[in-house]
Amino acid sequence: MEFMELGHAEKIIGVGNNYTMPHVLKCFEIVHWAKKQNREFDSLPTTIEAKNIIMRHLVTEQKKNYRFFDVESPFENTCPKCKGSGEIYKFFKKSVKVNCHICGGSSKIIDSCPKCKGSGRYIKRWKTGGGVDLECKKCEGEGKTKVSCQECKGKGQLKKAVLSDQLKSTTPCKKCHQLGFVSHKPHKPKKKKSKIRRPFQPFPVKARDGKSLADLIKDS
Repeated sequence: MEFMELGHAEKIIGVGNNYTMPHVLKCFEIVHWAKKQNREFDSLPTTIEAKNIIMRHLVTEQKKNYRFFDVESPFENTCPKCKGSGEIYKFFKKSVKVNCHICGGSSKIIDSCPKCKGSGRYIKRWKTGGGVDLECKKCEGEGKTKVSCQECKGKGQLKKAVLSDQLKSTTPCKKCHQLGFVSHKPHKPKKKKSKIRRPFQPFPVKARDGKSLADLIKDS
């Protein structure tokens, strides 16, 4: 795939392997416009596919190096759905270990003493009755001590699902048709068809023999 991507880049924009996203997109916009002006419509799908292959390569490289990707589109009318890439990218997820957000990776937190319940005192009861109020030996009367973090179960780290740098699928953007930009066409409002409203008349005005409905009622 590396040879194919670089080959497409050299063929279309002629910059070898020294290319960036804005450079690829701007050159593609110029090539696409020139082909349309020359009415070379048969070669447009090949040009679009070549641009998308290069974009996938650049996106995965960004994802690998910086754990995120950002398409800096130079188009004046950038597609709002795909942000100029022409495709919607989906990445595989992978599980990584990160420091616990509660204990910061130390596996211990300062919390109420489990022995004295945060009071700092401990009453020792005698079997014969009564007792004595003593200072808690576990927290030394402070009421707080270090205990195992319940969030990470004392391990100091948690498993977190993050997006990997491996593409799972690409979906062509339907709004811009994989171009990355949308053409501003003047919107023509639809003409509303005028509906002829007719008065509601459940009975005919004229009945048989030229008589009206009132005459028929009188005769009956």
